[in-house]
Amino acid sequence: MVWGSIAMLTEYALNMFLVVISTLGFMSVYNQIDVGTHKRVVKQKTLNKISLQYPQVIYIGAMMILLAFFIHGTHGTLDWVCRNLLIIIVIYSNLLFGSIWEFVIIQVIATGIFLIEAQVTVLTSLVFVLASLVVFSERWYGPKLVNRRFWYMLPPMIIGAAFWWATFMSEKDLSATAAGVNYLVFFWSYLALWDLDTYLAKDQRLLVRLNHEVQYDGLTKARNWLTFQRDCNRAFQQQNAEQPLAIATFDIDHFKQINDAFGHLVGNQVLMTTTVRIKHALHIADDHYKLYRTGGDEFCLILPNVDAASANKLAQETMAQLKRPVLANGLKINVTGSLGLALVDDADSSATAAYQRADEYLY
Repeated sequence: MVWGSIAMLTEYALNMFLVVISTLGFMSVYNQIDVGTHKRVVKQKTLNKISLQYPQVIYIGAMMILLAFFIHGTHGTLDWVCRNLLIIIVIYSNLLFGSIWEFVIIQVIATGIFLIEAQVTVLTSLVFVLASLVVFSERWYGPKLVNRRFWYMLPPMIIGAAFWWATFMSEKDLSATAAGVNYLVFFWSYLALWDLDTYLAKDQRLLVRLNHEVQYDGLTKARNWLTFQRDCNRAFQQQNAEQPLAIATFDIDHFKQINDAFGHLVGNQVLMTTTVRIKHALHIADDHYKLYRTGGDEFCLILPNVDAASANKLAQETMAQLKRPVLANGLKINVTGSLGLALVDDADSSATAAYQRADEYLY
């Protein structure tokens, strides 16, 4: 009797271990596919949203079909493990995908599997789809429940309970105790998956923020010197006769006197306002033109694929924006500046040489 109880507990523990590990493994592979797809789309400059999601849809659909075959060929613990994995993937995929067509594909596959397995009727399958739609809708109401995990987790938990109740009613060799344990395994695994996804999302947001802080100036939000070094070298390597490159440097005249006369807060406002104006002018001209803050009041422009006439015109527009008065703390600050412009030519052995020429023209 004792050994029988120990064996049963061991089987239940093994069940939980396999489901949790398999669930996290599923999510790990999904994330790798997702990241790889995003990199491919960015590299190919594809705007089609379907290209961004179809590998993930294929992966999840294939996993569901594969698990359905395993369910037919296994018994006991492995059978329950596959069933738990199947329902977890079906439910959680509603949170992974953002479009209706993805939702419909997954639900059609899931409903077909459940009908073939005779776990649900046509009526209960419709109820299941509606319940999945509630989970899918969490992308809209979920942010309001971010600090209320119980309510956020309630819809999938109800679906899981209904699934294992239907399984218990249709499977004669599944005891009530085993069905209850499998539901607890489902709950624990789904919670582990949700926590993992939440932590990964937080880490990704942190990396994005840190990456932004590394690349951008904190005050003006223009790209910083380190980013300028990287982008300038890259642009220099890509330029040729068909895609000429220009580099411009400019600064604010007598900026120290502005700080001394009006204070650093006013000086900061001058920098921020000037940056916003010039970035707007660049955006109108060409999205590929970038502004960099390379020093206190010193800035640079990288102008790819531009001829001499266009570069001179943009330099004049930059100076016009630079010389516009700035209103700060009720004061009207008159600003002037200087600009140096260099078109990269065959004499420039490196990006540094072209940059130094532009910097010399500044004075």
